[in-house]
Amino acid sequence: MSLDAILVAIQTALPVHVVGGPGIGKTSFMQLLAKTVGRHLETFIASTHEPSDVNGLPVTREDRVGVSFEPADFVYRILDNEKKGVGSILFMDEISTAPPAMQAGCLRLVHEKIVGNVPLPRDMWIGMASNPTDTSSGTFLLSAAMANRMLHFEWKVNSIEWIEGMVTGFKLERRLKILADGWRDAISSQRGIVASYVQHRQAALYQLPKNAEDQGVAWPSPRTWDMCATLLAAGGSVQLEQDDMNFLMASAVGEKAALEFLEWQRNLDLPNPEALLASKGKIKIPERSDQIFAMLTSVANAAVSRMTKPRWERAWEIMGQAAAEKKGDLAAIPAKLLASGRKTGYDIPESVMKFSKILGAAGLLK
Repeated sequence: MSLDAILVAIQTALPVHVVGGPGIGKTSFMQLLAKTVGRHLETFIASTHEPSDVNGLPVTREDRVGVSFEPADFVYRILDNEKKGVGSILFMDEISTAPPAMQAGCLRLVHEKIVGNVPLPRDMWIGMASNPTDTSSGTFLLSAAMANRMLHFEWKVNSIEWIEGMVTGFKLERRLKILADGWRDAISSQRGIVASYVQHRQAALYQLPKNAEDQGVAWPSPRTWDMCATLLAAGGSVQLEQDDMNFLMASAVGEKAALEFLEWQRNLDLPNPEALLASKGKIKIPERSDQIFAMLTSVANAAVSRMTKPRWERAWEIMGQAAAEKKGDLAAIPAKLLASGRKTGYDIPESVMKFSKILGAAGLLK
């Protein structure tokens, strides 16, 4: 278990699921976390509720024909705290005891943070806990649809940390690395890195396991790869150690896919996009197609994040050189990203105008 990885993951507001034996401290951890960060903890035991509690209870209203769907009380407690400026942690304890019908009812709550027709705060943290199915009766495997909406961590007890906590008091302050303001700004560039990997190894995009047990944990899908971009941005903002980053990525796409991605990322050896935008003349274009795609995507992201006319023109010059020396189709998607930041009066350099393929993909052909 990597406690640091879990603490980073839950701050991203992605759903976090921890699995560990009974009495191991999962619930106590959520209570301590809420107290440490000053958030309201709302505990929701899915197996004690009906699907209507998360889909909305049908009620009639005098001012409306038919029925409307009223959320359960826990929604109002979260919203009332939000009005007071207090964030919440929705803790879905014993999630593995929820039968399939209830799991299906929770899909929208977990993924979209919506109950009935009422949206919950987007920055609400979601924590879930369950016991291994072989340690408890009346448990169910998580469905593939439910499991693929969350991050999965194995929760283990550390005897040294437990002994210290028993003697000095259990505290999270010294372990909790608060994500810096603006950490989400890096997500777009990390999406470019993840997309570059999938461009390099397209079979990695979607790998639904064949058996139900493996479907109930982390596995690669377009949704979980998108989660990886968020995790990379969050982990990078607090300089998470490499082992912890391995745990973080594995929580989304599984250990095998995470290790393959991180190994590929370490071997990218990309130039700094800011140095490229500040350079003049021709640059060295990498040989591998995945490196070219990643480099062009990083240049486009950097230019769009701080757009000026010189940076706009230089980015297009780099796109044009890559298209001329290598394959123009590798520049098509980065060019579309670059075009999204275009401002009035920004023209395409003449040297790039001949590459109609990338201009057409960017929607810049008249």
